[in-house]
Amino acid sequence: MKKITLTLLLLFFTVGSVFSQCIATSAYGSGTVSNASQTPVVFTTCNFAGERVTVTVATSGNYRFASSVSTDFLTFTDATNNVIASGITPLDVNVATSGTYRLHVYADAACTSESACRATSGMSLDPPPPPPANDLCSGAIELTADGTVPGTSTNATVDAPGACGGVSITAPGVWYYFDDVSGSGSAVTINTCSAVGYDTKLSVYTGACGALTCVTANDDATCAASGVRSEVTFTTDGSSRYYVLVHGYSSSSGNFELNISGFPVLSTGMPPTIICPANITANNAPGTCGAVVNFAGVAFDDEDGNISDDIVATPASGSTFAVGDTTVTLSVTDSDGNTETCDFIVTVVDNEDPVAVCQDITVDLDPVTGMATITAADLDNGSMDNCAIASMSLDVSSFDCSNVGPNTVTMTVTDTAGRTATCTSTVTVQDVTAPEVFCV
Repeated sequence: MKKITLTLLLLFFTVGSVFSQCIATSAYGSGTVSNASQTPVVFTTCNFAGERVTVTVATSGNYRFASSVSTDFLTFTDATNNVIASGITPLDVNVATSGTYRLHVYADAACTSESACRATSGMSLDPPPPPPANDLCSGAIELTADGTVPGTSTNATVDAPGACGGVSITAPGVWYYFDDVSGSGSAVTINTCSAVGYDTKLSVYTGACGALTCVTANDDATCAASGVRSEVTFTTDGSSRYYVLVHGYSSSSGNFELNISGFPVLSTGMPPTIICPANITANNAPGTCGAVVNFAGVAFDDEDGNISDDIVATPASGSTFAVGDTTVTLSVTDSDGNTETCDFIVTVVDNEDPVAVCQDITVDLDPVTGMATITAADLDNGSMDNCAIASMSLDVSSFDCSNVGPNTVTMTVTDTAGRTATCTSTVTVQDVTAPEVFCV
């Protein structure tokens, strides 16, 4: 009994293995499926059992393949007949990569051929990807300057404001816009002539979404990369918004590069004129090493008129300027963004003498040398200056026996501006060494 059971199991396994896939050598019918649509794509309405269909899978994902005969056995392989899935219709398959595949159709799992028509089809089981952000006119992406902007119309919808310049709109498209605020207009050229691209069309409008007015359009232009790219050239009016629709021939969509040149630029006009005051000289404020200085410049602009109130000074008027030379920069910017500057010098003069303060001192002659020396620091009793003292000096700084007694000494104080002041001190010299007596 065990032997019989084992034999039956081996027979079942062998039969199941033989009939788990059926490979057809005769090809008939083809079609393309993608996740952009969940509607069945009919490959052919008259496949015979024993034929295969060539299937192009545009995007990876989950798909369902079916025959109109409910008992048909389907085998899904790659282009070299490596089996990916098989089973009774409908057959659900996870396709890992896009590419070319084969759908083999038989009447049953025994790979029975049959010369009777049956329809075959395929469809995506995945939700469609979202459309590009600029799918609709209301989501148009702004163009801001000359250059190249990459884009795609893949998964976009057909947004048709109507034919423009004899160019119809039948394929998915995406929108761009720019505002011409130049005040003078410009000759703008827009094309899809890059190597990246597909069979495109370009349509240009003014107005507002839902109420657009055709400006120009183009289907095929003479581009080096391809003869089915598009190019438009038009002159803007200096004040309007322009919408650009990139769409395709028939139902074409794909990636592209939008090239823009001649983008309208705001006219900036002439720069303003700014006039600085003449160089300024001022004396220091009493007791300080600087002075508060006030000044004003004048600025005019052809477009804005008198813009003196917009002048920015560095350092500002009314600042305290240190003694010496300081460069002041005046700057003004007009409404077009043009900036002009000028410079002048503020010189603050130290016009204040230092204050010399002396004190009287007494010094002793050296018992060995018979001399005494002093420095200005010995006589200084708090001399000062509004800025800084550069030096102090004495007219007499050394004494000997001939100077014993009171001596008038003059101290001179010089500040950093070279201004001087003097004071006098009485320096009393003492001989404190007793004489020596030698007897012979």
